[in-house]
Amino acid sequence: GTFGHVELFMSPTSAGKSRVFLWNTIRRPPPAAPSGEKQSLKSRLASLSPLSAIKKRAIAILMNPASARSHTISHLIFDGDGIFLHKQGNRMQSSGQTFRQYSTPTSSDVLLNSYRRYLDAAAKLSIERSGSNSAAESVSFIGSAYRDDMPRSVMLDRYESHTKHCSVCSAELARCEKRKGFYETAEVSFAGAGGASAVALLISLASNAVPRSIVRAAAVGTVASVLGSFGVSKRKRSAEKKIQSFLFEDYVHAEKE
Repeated sequence: GTFGHVELFMSPTSAGKSRVFLWNTIRRPPPAAPSGEKQSLKSRLASLSPLSAIKKRAIAILMNPASARSHTISHLIFDGDGIFLHKQGNRMQSSGQTFRQYSTPTSSDVLLNSYRRYLDAAAKLSIERSGSNSAAESVSFIGSAYRDDMPRSVMLDRYESHTKHCSVCSAELARCEKRKGFYETAEVSFAGAGGASAVALLISLASNAVPRSIVRAAAVGTVASVLGSFGVSKRKRSAEKKIQSFLFEDYVHAEKE
C-alpha cells in the first residue's frame, strides 16, 4: 500500500534555534509480481481504480509544499515537539549535558556522530578565528538562549518563526486578511439594509394604507438581511481563525486527540 516518511534536516542558526527543512516522502510502488510471472490483470486494474486516483490526489493536495495547507500540518507537529525540545534544551544546558546524554547508542548513529564531530570542530574553529557568533553558539551551548520562563506566545510564535519568511504562507495570510476586510464591509452593509428593512416593515404593519406587496417585500428584505449578516459573520470568523493560524496558536497536549 501507500507508504511514506518524513525527512527533517536541522540547520542551526543560533543558540536554541534551527532552520528546519522538511520533506514528506509518500509513494505507492507497483505491486511486485512473483518471479517469472506477469502481474495479474486484477492487480493492474486496482492501481487504475477511481478510489486509488482519489487517494493519490488527496495526498498530493495535502502534502503539496506550495500550499499553505501542508505548512499548517507541519505546524501541528512542530508545536507539540517544540515545547518538549525547548524544555529538554533548557535541562541540558542548566545541567551541563550534551546530546550524548539523550541518545541510545546504535549502529545507525555512525553518520549522526560524524556530523556532530564536524559541528563541534567547525564551531571551535569559528570561535578561535572570529570570536563568538550565533552559529557557533548554537552548537557549543554558549549563552542563555534556553529560558525556562519563555512565554508560550514567544515559543509558539508562528509568524516570527515561519510565516514572515515563507512566501507561500505570507501570500495566504494577505489573502485571508483581504477576505476578512471584505466580510467586515459586507457585514456592515447587511446590518444597514436589515435595519432599514425592519423599520420599513414596522411602518408598513402600523399603517393599514400600505399595500400588502410592500409589507411582504419589507419582510423578505429583513429576513434576507438577517440571513446574509449571519452567513457573512460566520465566514468572517472562519477567516479570523485562519489568520490566527499564521500568527500564533496555543498548544495544550491534554486538549489534543
